[in-house]
Amino acid sequence: AAGADRVAAPAGAEAAADALSPLERSSMAPHDMSHDGVGGGDMLPFLWRADVGSLADEIRQIQNAAEQQADDMIAASSSAAPLPDGGVDSDSLLGGVTLNPLVPILGPLQRHLGRVLIYERAVQRVLLWEDGMVTAWLCVSLAVCTVLLALVPWGVVLHYGLRALGGLALGPHMHLVGRWLERRKAKARREEEEYAAANRAGREAILKVHRVRIGDEARKKVTAAAKRHAGRSASERQVAAFLNDDSRFNLAVVPTRTSGRHKHRSEPDPSRSRAYPLPAAAAPPTISPHEASMQMGH
Repeated sequence: AAGADRVAAPAGAEAAADALSPLERSSMAPHDMSHDGVGGGDMLPFLWRADVGSLADEIRQIQNAAEQQADDMIAASSSAAPLPDGGVDSDSLLGGVTLNPLVPILGPLQRHLGRVLIYERAVQRVLLWEDGMVTAWLCVSLAVCTVLLALVPWGVVLHYGLRALGGLALGPHMHLVGRWLERRKAKARREEEEYAAANRAGREAILKVHRVRIGDEARKKVTAAAKRHAGRSASERQVAAFLNDDSRFNLAVVPTRTSGRHKHRSEPDPSRSRAYPLPAAAAPPTISPHEASMQMGH
């Protein structure tokens, strides 16, 4: 009879039981009760197989219901109500996948921002007194500094500290600077007296000496500039020659922080202006400076 019952067991139950792992079988199989002498050792395996078959059917039904629900959600999302501007109403979307084109850009940025926020939150916890350990160490450090600064004789420190600072800034070296300035003033005063006392030939000789000195200084600067220019590459020299040849690139006022705007040398534009002599009949009448000022005043 037990063999007949075993043969009559549903095929689905046996297939579901065979699909289980040995661990699941050992955990779900009942203990062998054949020692009762009631024949339970032959009957209970059949009941266990029948229970496993019903459990497999329930799991299969749940999976089918979930798949059907997913299909319904996808169908509903594909038939979402369109908006007038060509978009899709997000309220009617019940499912689907959204692709963000900014993920490759915002992904690394988000990770970097997360690393930066670690330090920002640490500073925030210190400033808002939220980190107990850091706050405790800060309080201890402030207390120690308060005690140490209270013991410092600030009057003596400020008095001698300021004197030392003044000595370093305006100390003995300023005496040497003052003597150098006095020598320059004395030399300039002596040259002015010699020029005032000299006659015409003497003044020409003094001016000639100054012209020679100024020429020598200019030649030294030109020689130094030529050495620097010789060290540049050919392309750099071509660029410099192009900029020097075109007056539009020669600034009459070197651009600085205080200059109002860049000013260029005046250059006539042949397509807009030209200069030619006027005939005597068409020339404007000459007027005196007084008449010109009177006309400008009126």
